[in-house]
Amino acid sequence: MGRKSNQRKKKQKRKSSSWLSAVISFLKEMFLNSDTGIIHVEYDENLTEKGKRKKDLLWAVIAVLSGLYLGTFPLREWEVCTNEPVGAVIVEGVAVVMLIFGIWKFKKYKS
Repeated sequence: MGRKSNQRKKKQKRKSSSWLSAVISFLKEMFLNSDTGIIHVEYDENLTEKGKRKKDLLWAVIAVLSGLYLGTFPLREWEVCTNEPVGAVIVEGVAVVMLIFGIWKFKKYKS
């Protein structure tokens, strides 16, 4: 009886909550999903709830950094903003949405 239960335990995948497993799941999600955005697959089959929260934290960091980068667009490309003010407003709107999304994910992670 003891051998069979040991074999069953070996066949089951262990769930992990380490940062490495969260980063691997994050990279799979980032690079293996289609570029069109129609199909979005989440690769968190071996993550615990704590691991999923860590992966969400990684997405939050990416969103905040991207929002900050896009937010500095008018400072970096002033000529483009003066020639195309509507485009500059759209870029700034996307930056604000990304910042709000990232901050919301941080707050969700803390609670």
